[in-house]
Order: sequence, then structure tokens, then C-alpha cells
Amino acid sequence: MHSRLQSLLPHLSAIILGIGAGSPVASAQPGSSDTPPADAQPDNGTTPQAAQAEPPAAEIRASPSADTGTISGTIRSVDMDAPLSGATVTIVGTGLTATTDDAGRFQLSAPTGRIVLRADVAGFRSVERPMTVTAGKTADVDLPMTLD
Repeated sequence: MHSRLQSLLPHLSAIILGIGAGSPVASAQPGSSDTPPADAQPDNGTTPQAAQAEPPAAEIRASPSADTGTISGTIRSVDMDAPLSGATVTIVGTGLTATTDDAGRFQLSAPTGRIVLRADVAGFRSVERPMTVTAGKTADVDLPMTLD
């Protein structure tokens, strides 16, 4: 049983990582050759239970974590009426940060519950906004900033 699980491990890793069976990375995996392991049972028309339980790669779907939500939004200058690129957005008390793009947009994954979102950019007053993050949901927030 142990060696059978070991022989399935590279295939499961390839499926989880989204590597196709014919890709060079999948071929380079140890034990991933098409030849059965030396201790494999002869094929008598029955399929081992482990192989039946393995879903095809197309059925594996990434699902949002049950304990996180998403925050997306825009950081903009009130004084200049323009988006602020390069602003740092942080969830206070965590190491979770994002940087705004050229359009002032950001997105980050956040723990559920009450959090404080903080935006910082040189030359502007920092802004903090308390908010509630709901599991599996996206909260959209605009953070206007004023010149310092």
C-alpha cells in the first residue's frame, strides 16, 4: 500500500500544480514513468480503489478559502483628482500588503472579521479605514488621500 501511494504522489502533484501529463516538468518527476512499479499488481480488469477516487484534472477547482475574503479598491488624490500609483495598502496588525497599480487599484486577500485598512504614499496623509471582511466575498473600497 505504501509503495502504491508513493507511485501516485508525482501524478497527484502534477494535477494539483496544473502540469499536463506530457509536459517536461511532469516527465522529470521521479517515479512518473508510464511503466508500473515492480510491486504493482497485474491488471486483471479491476481498478484499484485509489485510482477510482482520484478526480480528473478538469474537475479540480480552486475555491476561495473559508476564512478569507478579498478587498479591492482605488487610492486617489482628492487634491489632484487623480489615482495614486505606488501607494502601499496594509491590513494593520498583519504583514498583508498590496501596492497600487498605475490606475491606483489594489487587491489583497484578507482574514475575515473586523480589520483596519491603511494606505500610505509619500507626500500624502495616511488614511485608515475600519471595515468588515466576509469569507468568500469581495469588499470594494475607495480611499481618498489629501496632500500632506
